[in-house]
Amino acid sequence: MTAVTRTLIALVATTALALAAAQTTVTVATSAEPAVMDPHKATERYTSIFLTNIYDSLISRGDDLSISPNLAESWEQIAPDTWQFHLRQGVTFHNGEPFNSESVKYTLERYIDPDFASPQRTHVRTITGVEIVDDYTVNIITDGPDALLLARMSELFGIMLPPRYMAEVGDEGLNAHPIGTGPWKFVEWVKNERIVLEAFDDYWRGRPEVDRLVLRPIPEPASRIASLATGEVDLIDAVPTVLIPQLESYDNIDVLPVGTARVFFIILDVTKPPFDDVRVRQALNYALDVESIMAAVARGQGQVVATIIVPGSTGYDASIEPYPYDPERARELLAEAGYPDGITVGFDSFTGSIADHATLAEAIAGQISDAGFNTELTIYDNSVFGPMRANLDTAPMYAYSYGNWALDVSAIVASLNQGHTGYYYKSAEVDELIDRANQAVDPAERDAILSEIQQVFKDDAPYAYLYQHTTVYAKNSALDFTPREDEIMRFYPLSID
Repeated sequence: MTAVTRTLIALVATTALALAAAQTTVTVATSAEPAVMDPHKATERYTSIFLTNIYDSLISRGDDLSISPNLAESWEQIAPDTWQFHLRQGVTFHNGEPFNSESVKYTLERYIDPDFASPQRTHVRTITGVEIVDDYTVNIITDGPDALLLARMSELFGIMLPPRYMAEVGDEGLNAHPIGTGPWKFVEWVKNERIVLEAFDDYWRGRPEVDRLVLRPIPEPASRIASLATGEVDLIDAVPTVLIPQLESYDNIDVLPVGTARVFFIILDVTKPPFDDVRVRQALNYALDVESIMAAVARGQGQVVATIIVPGSTGYDASIEPYPYDPERARELLAEAGYPDGITVGFDSFTGSIADHATLAEAIAGQISDAGFNTELTIYDNSVFGPMRANLDTAPMYAYSYGNWALDVSAIVASLNQGHTGYYYKSAEVDELIDRANQAVDPAERDAILSEIQQVFKDDAPYAYLYQHTTVYAKNSALDFTPREDEIMRFYPLSID
């Protein structure tokens, strides 16, 4: 080997090291990790709010949460049951496969296929077919007018998949190595340890400024905070409000609270005693001192709700008022239902999720005994509780929360009126009202139907209602990241000084 050759090798090695050192990495400590990488198999919110970094949806929501172009540049309703979408050209999937009308047709037909049995199929059940007009124009046909179609296509339900890649690797291959058109390419997933993504050079909006994104699931809030304080991570989510003062004591950490469309509530097994009796369900709602619970658990951040609808949602009716705290009325209703001495029921909760359900459940259990509800509380890790919930194998009541992905009354009500996948309640009356609302052309008529739905949910009390959630992030001050009210953890754009 000559001296010149040795010099060139040394120069190449030095340059490679310099380039590696120049690469930027942002590390995020999350309270949980996705359950799957296949968007059509997702069953909980944490998965869907993460997958938007790998995949793109047909439509998006802007920073103000308005419906905005994304993979579809424009659209129009060409018939009461047909929307035509004009697709963005020049977009490629991470494997180089082009995005086009074939992608839309394949993705939506997979989603609505009853044999595929997506747990989220209820959200696209109105879609009956997809027609390709040309390479970049596609018609989506529904079983009648669907007021929520654009909202559906802006969420998890509008995520697009690469048909050629799917033909090669199948369902299991997608879950093992997801391919989308989003800003971040999948590198690896070591369960319970890390998910690694890297910037997609050909992303249609422009390459991310950060080269590498590492997500580390750290379920324990104190451990997440310690990791941020020591500089091991740059961003954490799901900060318990009681720990905000601790974070605010650090000079190099920013605390970012943001109000969301998520509501805390208690899911009840209405299929058997004691909650098959509406009087017991109403009694539980009267037994809850929500203001005190909110003060204890959320430092007063949030807003008491009458049902599962937050203010600002399309169709929200402010005239429907929350149940007042009335333990005496709760005991009267329990006595009328045959429980004069109160009842003892199992109560489940869980850790490792987008929000702190365990602390909430402990506060609830300690309070409602005054009104005759004695609980046997069990707290699980979400990895254990998730399958239990999906299989309707929970205690008669469990603490939960739900984010209104469409910011519309009918969307969240449809989710909570399934009778499966974690929700025991199923009402034919509510289904009929939802169908009428989503086929209504006149906005005033639709609002009236949505108000009627909220009144049914208040009176029938299939759930016990609590309050609107404020989520809290904390970040290294050098990181440029803005949280969203819809809870989507979108790491684009993202930069660090």
